[in-house]
Amino acid sequence: MSVHIVALPGVPASGTPEAQVFWTSFWPALYSGMISGILTGVFVGLVVWALQKQAERRIELRQINSELAIVRERLYRIAQKRDVVLMDVASKAIPSRIYETLDILNSSPLRKWRQEIGRNFQRPLIEKLILLENSYVDFLASSDDFSILLRQVVRHHNHERDIDIAYDSLFHTYGIGRIGIVN
Repeated sequence: MSVHIVALPGVPASGTPEAQVFWTSFWPALYSGMISGILTGVFVGLVVWALQKQAERRIELRQINSELAIVRERLYRIAQKRDVVLMDVASKAIPSRIYETLDILNSSPLRKWRQEIGRNFQRPLIEKLILLENSYVDFLASSDDFSILLRQVVRHHNHERDIDIAYDSLFHTYGIGRIGIVN
């Protein structure tokens, strides 16, 4: 059995001076080609990655602006409604449209939008909506304390004047209403 080595086209037969020159220049050319190919691949990959990230960011901002436009429209419709205020409990003594607004805000990722939107023209709106949410939480905490205090004051006032306990709720509602009108 004999082995026959087939020479590749363009490669000189071994042992010739042309083969020695060929192989001496082949390896450096191969290495430089690999290095330039890797560097070119990394550079093109980074450029494509940066462009893709930029496109994703634009799509995300467009989506946030679209969602904000929907929230704005819903808030505008609520702002057109008449107010109904219940005066029997301090924590409920705010306009009903505020409750509807807070329902919309609770279903919206405002803090995520604020983080994602950067210095967009929508940022002041998002900041105000977050402030409204925070103010409502503060209001609930203080209104419960106020309601308890007001009940005590009303009971003390009515007791001094021999007014029956059944009238306490009437005076309590009046007190909450007066505070609500002043503000």
